[in-house]
Amino acid sequence: MSELNWAQVVSTITPLEPSDLDGIIDGIKTEKPKVNATGFPIDAAVPSLPLDFEDEKTVCFGARITEATPNRVGLAMTLAQMAAEKGAFPVILSHLDYCGLEQFGFRIERISGGTEEEIAACEAQVCKFWNIVVVI
Repeated sequence: MSELNWAQVVSTITPLEPSDLDGIIDGIKTEKPKVNATGFPIDAAVPSLPLDFEDEKTVCFGARITEATPNRVGLAMTLAQMAAEKGAFPVILSHLDYCGLEQFGFRIERISGGTEEEIAACEAQVCKFWNIVVVI
């Protein structure tokens, strides 16, 4: 993302929360995909889209979230400022179902697994995919 894009992200950061849609979609039938040991879908068709990270000039850094963040607005602002200042692309490595940064437009990667080894393998796979050079 360019500095202009991160300025747009910063301008949309607010302490307001999105509406909870669980009550609205509760009656809709959803089928969970079958997943392997690390939580990635089995036999899932994944569309190939042109993304910024495919440009070898794009630098990505990971932000590991392992527990609920009390000040997600401040964290979102800090990550957006780091991205704009350093010209890097933050990828959120979330060990939670919902980390609170989704509403701000960050790329969220869910890290899953049943054991510490599976969790480490999942995170390593995501880091390799995004070519993440450092995780904070």
